[in-house]
Amino acid sequence: MALVLTVLFTSIRHIYRFGAPALLFNLLSVALILLLLWFRSSRRPVAIWAYALIGAWIVTGFGLVDALWDGVLKLFVRNYFPAADIFQRSIPRPFGFEATAILTAVASLFALVYLIRFLRSVDMRARPLLLVAPLLVLIVGTAFGIVQRSTKHERGVVRIGVIVPTRGPGSALGVAFVRAVEMAREDRDTRRNYDLVVADSGTTPAEARAAIERLVYEKKVDAIVGGISRSGQIVAPYATVEHIPHLCVCSVKTIGDGVYNFTNIPLPEDESTRWMEEAQRRGIRTIAILAQRYPSIDGHMNALARESARRGVRIVHVSRFDAGTMDFASMIDAAARMNPDVFVVEAFNPSLDALGEQLRARGIRNVSAIVALALSVRKDVFDGAWYTDSYVDDVLRTRFEKRFPDTPFVAHMIPYAYDSFDILADAFESGQDVATYVRNVTEHRGAAGTITRPAGGGNFRSRPAIWVIANGDAQME
Repeated sequence: MALVLTVLFTSIRHIYRFGAPALLFNLLSVALILLLLWFRSSRRPVAIWAYALIGAWIVTGFGLVDALWDGVLKLFVRNYFPAADIFQRSIPRPFGFEATAILTAVASLFALVYLIRFLRSVDMRARPLLLVAPLLVLIVGTAFGIVQRSTKHERGVVRIGVIVPTRGPGSALGVAFVRAVEMAREDRDTRRNYDLVVADSGTTPAEARAAIERLVYEKKVDAIVGGISRSGQIVAPYATVEHIPHLCVCSVKTIGDGVYNFTNIPLPEDESTRWMEEAQRRGIRTIAILAQRYPSIDGHMNALARESARRGVRIVHVSRFDAGTMDFASMIDAAARMNPDVFVVEAFNPSLDALGEQLRARGIRNVSAIVALALSVRKDVFDGAWYTDSYVDDVLRTRFEKRFPDTPFVAHMIPYAYDSFDILADAFESGQDVATYVRNVTEHRGAAGTITRPAGGGNFRSRPAIWVIANGDAQME
């Protein structure tokens, strides 16, 4: 009965892996019963040998290795003793999957005891051998399974996961990001080899989740560099659970926990402070905002609102719109009636350039932004506009544009992607624990200038620069 229950619980556990066809596994119970009936009616050794070996296989493979070791013990150790890194990573499973592991493990232990008792009771000359063979299967099979499942992913190559959107509205950022990391790897003279594993975080949370699970559980990456706050928020919990260092070029401050997750880009308050300094230098006293709804844009707009209130600069109009919006006539009319000193625009394409064209058609030239204009592919429609963006080393920009002439230089991504890889490479080359090394980095001088992080904090920060668009080209002042 215990052996039959082991088969039953294993089949239920396998439903989560393989679906309803896993119930066919229960046919093993029928086979075991038929073997017992055959043995009792004929007393043929082959029947009991087959029964013993199948029983040993079920108890070993599905009870002790899969359910007990890879299920119950892994769940217990990883939850209560996270520092004991003795198990390979495995994708998170539903409650039912873990619960049936407990039931399967308990049933298999009973099955092991009763299987040995039953074989000892068999009245045959070959009984000693009959006991030894299944026990060898149990011992060898269990040891092999445990070693296979607990051996760490050893290799001579360090695998760095790169997770960014390479299609959709953020594709320009993502492609530039990947190229920057590739360039950083090429520039390094390292003791170890580094393999970049790129995953497209897509345009939805489900796609981002599938991408990070592929990197962590299939490709088993050693560290992660990522971009775009929306996907960074999904990646962060995986990095924490699996103890993987994660440097994210993300502006959502809470992603950086200072343990395994770190952001590496100016925070919204850094951008808004720098923007307001320049605005006041230009004599700006009133602002109209036309901005897309998106997490990182929300962060910039909220920080700008706080900073403008602190400095006595009035926001006289705010229009927010959804991704893909292409008609801005009513929003522009409403904002223009307030006669603002500057129009602040924030959006991804195609909305961004459509908005720029419609502003230009209305004769509106006093346009500004926080970062967004860097993403325009029609910068000519924003001639004369100014915006905050990252400091960029001129040498890096020249080399990047020569190395990747088909990839637009995105200042908001490239220097931080480059520096993020550098920080991780420094950590691996040091020979220290990688996460501990990154936690101890409080200053890094690189492509983005000097970036700093307070001890214990999760956010590398730097001072943005002012960029101006002239003759269809953006240049740092």
